[in-house]
Amino acid sequence: MDEKDLFRTAVFGGYQKEDVTDYIRSLENENETIRILSNREKNDLRTQLEQEKALAEELKTSLAALHEQIALLEQTGTKAENTPAPGEPQPPSDAAGAEKKAAALSDETLAQQNRLLTEQQLLAEKLMQMQKEMQAQWQTALEQLRHSQEEIQKRLEHEPAPAPLVSSAPPISEASPEASPNAPSDVSPDSSPRAGFPEETLPKGAAWDDPDPEDMFLWEGIPEDADETEFAPDPESTLSQYAKKADAAISKTQKNIEDLLLKLDRF
Repeated sequence: MDEKDLFRTAVFGGYQKEDVTDYIRSLENENETIRILSNREKNDLRTQLEQEKALAEELKTSLAALHEQIALLEQTGTKAENTPAPGEPQPPSDAAGAEKKAAALSDETLAQQNRLLTEQQLLAEKLMQMQKEMQAQWQTALEQLRHSQEEIQKRLEHEPAPAPLVSSAPPISEASPEASPNAPSDVSPDSSPRAGFPEETLPKGAAWDDPDPEDMFLWEGIPEDADETEFAPDPESTLSQYAKKADAAISKTQKNIEDLLLKLDRF
């Protein structure tokens, strides 16, 4: 690194304030875009979850109705089998007809019961398939969010910071009069600008002005070794803060999705 770059890095932090501000604004815009996309995905998933919940309620209602029909058919078949015979004996033809009717009714009841059981099984399988598809969609959305988080972290880690500016100011060792070997060590009181010129040689009306005591006080109040890095921005701390905010937002979104997945499993 050049001596000028070293001087710029040591005194001014190595970066321009405008470059750091633009970099931080770009990160803010990126975080805002991620937040908008995350909210949009959450809204879509919430809408889909409500639709699936309504469909599940309909399936539950259909299953309850099928259970009621099965119970009613079982009661009807039991009544047909346990019908008491009348007091007077029936002719053989009437008894055979009644048995045929009872057998036909029993067969019809059994067929309808089997059909209802088949429909119930199909509805249960359909509900299970829908739950699996919904869980797969949630897992895909969660993986996409995790991938987005990893990509943002990689970009924050590998994206180069604004390049330091090369300053044309000389190094401190050259600019400081104390570091010059040719600087005079002792200065006599008579070495002031007035010493070489008598009062008579000065133009009329042009007199030497004494320094203002207030100006001398202001200059004496500023230390010579004042470090200008106190006023330089700290880009690393600012970037780390925005990275933490982005991680927190994405972690919160992931937690919400995992909670919804748990609710879906319990459902």
